[in-house]
Amino acid sequence: MEQSLDACILVRLLLIASQLPNLPCAPNTYESRVIIIGRYRPEAPRCYTATVKSDAFSFVPVTRMVSFTPKMSVSFIEIRPRTPQLLRAQILEGGIGIAPLKPTTLALTTEFGGRLNAEIEVYCA
Repeated sequence: MEQSLDACILVRLLLIASQLPNLPCAPNTYESRVIIIGRYRPEAPRCYTATVKSDAFSFVPVTRMVSFTPKMSVSFIEIRPRTPQLLRAQILEGGIGIAPLKPTTLALTTEFGGRLNAEIEVYCA
């Protein structure tokens, strides 16, 4: 009796799963996953750009540091991942709205390993 009940539940689950749409594991474009730190202002001028690229594949999270010294106060930072891996960004030193000529350091980390490839654009006030 229990075996037939388990088989019935399994058949129902398979029928439900077959009716779900096929969802891709990773998006085709990575532009939708832009990380913005600070308050977005379209009129702010760009004052620093950098590209972080780690070609070696890793099964553990990859972390890279980026440091810069802005000549003006930072308004916001935009980070665009160029790989399907989830990316985390964190300010370690300096920050948004801090007085100019103080170093700012960002840490970029892939969540689950893979490759780290991202573009960083800093906009100043």
